[in-house]
Amino acid sequence: IHYADDRANVFLLCLFTYKVRNLYYYLDFMLRAASFLYAVPCKKLFTYEEGISAYRTNIFKNTANYKRKIRKLFGFKEYAGFHPRVKGIYVYNKEKYLKIFSAFRDEKKLHPLPFNTSFEQMLEDNIELALKIFQFDADHIFEDVKNKTVLLYITSWPLNENFLESINTDEYDYCIIKPHPHIKDLKLPAHWKTNKTILIESVILAEFLIKILINRNNKLDIYHHNSSAAMYINKHPNISAVVSI
Repeated sequence: IHYADDRANVFLLCLFTYKVRNLYYYLDFMLRAASFLYAVPCKKLFTYEEGISAYRTNIFKNTANYKRKIRKLFGFKEYAGFHPRVKGIYVYNKEKYLKIFSAFRDEKKLHPLPFNTSFEQMLEDNIELALKIFQFDADHIFEDVKNKTVLLYITSWPLNENFLESINTDEYDYCIIKPHPHIKDLKLPAHWKTNKTILIESVILAEFLIKILINRNNKLDIYHHNSSAAMYINKHPNISAVVSI
């Protein structure tokens, strides 16, 4: 296992150190990523689901038309798994991917590939590893969060301050905020500044937080802004509500 700091180091490893047979990369439609995938030397390229973006057709909806034409001129696609060099995309919901992108088959032959396990089983199998990778001490942070009523707020970027103002925190034993990674300085309204508010400073995935809180027998109300975490939430008896704001 080799750890690289950025794409440039990955490129150099592929160019000078190894003859790479298969390269797996987490996206293929943003400008820098698409350029990298054109240039990186390897036999086969694969991408894989990185949340809800793998199923979106409107990522570039608000992009200026001339920019979209420039992208098209260079062969940069607008959908996950459509890069000319990509041989397939690994997704947890193959049927959903095929249904959404069937209308775009003229642009690219679709090759959605399944993961070996379901998303739910992946969480179960990797929760201890996730705690180590994201340096998240669940026993300390959630020391008293057991058998409680909990609000979990997965924020947007930029922050939706209206939600923080409008929610009644008195209905819950604990209010947990999972900020978007781009939010560096979160300003909380006065009624959130109590000892029952928990601000998650780790970038641990919200899916793992939900799993941890459920395992501790808490009753959850989850509020989010089109978060990927909501894609695979089953009808668990401990989840009272999942609300997209």
